[in-house]
Amino acid sequence: MKYILPVITAVIAGVIVFVWFQNKQNAQIRNNNLLELKTAQSCVQKRLNEYYEQIVSQLQSFAHSVESDRNFQLRLLAENDRSASEITEIAQRFSAPMGFSVLDVTDSAYVILSSGEFPASAGNSIAEKANQLSGTPSCFDDNIMGVNTLTIQAKKGFKIMDIPFFVLGGMKIDEKFLSSLTPYPKVSVLLKRGGEYSGRADIHSISDVKDNTILINDKEYLAAEIALPYSGDGDKPVLIVVLDRRL
Repeated sequence: MKYILPVITAVIAGVIVFVWFQNKQNAQIRNNNLLELKTAQSCVQKRLNEYYEQIVSQLQSFAHSVESDRNFQLRLLAENDRSASEITEIAQRFSAPMGFSVLDVTDSAYVILSSGEFPASAGNSIAEKANQLSGTPSCFDDNIMGVNTLTIQAKKGFKIMDIPFFVLGGMKIDEKFLSSLTPYPKVSVLLKRGGEYSGRADIHSISDVKDNTILINDKEYLAAEIALPYSGDGDKPVLIVVLDRRL
């Protein structure tokens, strides 16, 4: 009996030390993973900020190009011919090189003079949309060719002979856009709107993010959220940065 007690004590002590060591090791692994998640989140936010700056810069350059276009001025102000190709096609010429999905030129009342994605919309009013946009890019639910599409857009005012005009535009938030935000392999960027998610085709079930943890297809992953600026009345869009490494 006198030998059994020391053996039991040693076994219990060994188990306690083993459990303590495992917990410490698991905690260290989680801390390292959380640090990696924070780094990935910062990279995604940095890329987003670059997109915001790009939209503002591109709109400013486009506004200057329209303002300086003599043919545009001649047809619009001298001849008052809003149907002239020099007016209606100017947004279409610049939209693709700018990398924009949406680009419009309007008069002071936000009536379209030129549309990059749908030239036939010239003459239509987009005042409701324009009044929700500002010089700071934000997400906006736009109607692109009859499809309700989430975009990031801004607007920029300019003048020709003291007459105010506006350019409005930006890009779609689609699979390609989300993929471009991914800083490196093994990181996914998802878009959440209400109970809907996009960004990965293999999602069958998904939970909310809680304590930096998300369940995707009943498997746990580390995740973090990035709120997006939004102009509208729908569900606010949120980006979810996921480390594609099971816990």
